[in-house]
Amino acid sequence: MIYTFSIQGSSEEPYTLQFSITEKSFKAECNCPAGLMGTLCKHIIWIIEGQIPSNLIDGDISKIVEISKAFHSSEVGDVYNHYKELEKEIEKLKKELKNRKKQVARLLYE
Repeated sequence: MIYTFSIQGSSEEPYTLQFSITEKSFKAECNCPAGLMGTLCKHIIWIIEGQIPSNLIDGDISKIVEISKAFHSSEVGDVYNHYKELEKEIEKLKKELKNRKKQVARLLYE
């Protein structure tokens, strides 16, 4: 199945998102600047996470949940979930690093 959505972004022309889903694959593309560079853009993230973008101007909203379920049951969904876990760990480590830096400063300047 192929699902297409249009989202009004920062440019004059809306961005087009296309999701191609088969039993064996899940593919997505967006023609926003990030998508054209081959990076994971926020527009695709919104859909794969089952969110209805407020700036959605075309596409079957009822299919977003279906797309999200297909994504999360796919191999790429497993990789994405691991990526999100790592992202959370990094944020936790950044917070700990900041606290340790403050602790060092306190100990140095006491």
